[in-house]
Amino acid sequence: MHEDAVRFLSQPVQAQPGSPLRVAVYSRIAEAIRNDLLKPGSMIPTETELGADMKVSRTVVREALMLLEEDGLIRARRGVGRFVSDTLPRIGIERIRPFEEVLGGPGRHLEIKRVLRERQPASEFVAPASAWSPAATAGCGNPS
Repeated sequence: MHEDAVRFLSQPVQAQPGSPLRVAVYSRIAEAIRNDLLKPGSMIPTETELGADMKVSRTVVREALMLLEEDGLIRARRGVGRFVSDTLPRIGIERIRPFEEVLGGPGRHLEIKRVLRERQPASEFVAPASAWSPAATAGCGNPS
């Protein structure tokens, strides 16, 4: 493993308030992968090594590694170890697809058409944030 990766992963991990420790470990390893400190196809340290370096239990590391595997950042080879995935999943909104594509599937055309548009008054919860009063939006009805 590259010296920069060792130095980066060897720093103790602390959880943020309201966030489990496994999330902090996940974030540290994911950051090392995304910043190319851990190269695609390279073997990552064992649970025991990561736990000792990050000053967390092996259980916390195992949970973080399972999350990384679920998200496609690493892959496990039974009896060999865990490796950084050769191709990393894209993150963010680019993974969102239109409803008609998701519901239609391959070879099936699906068309989504709006049949009704209705404007509702702002609720007492939403109105203060939007600077609208519920009374001002009452009676908007259907402007179509």
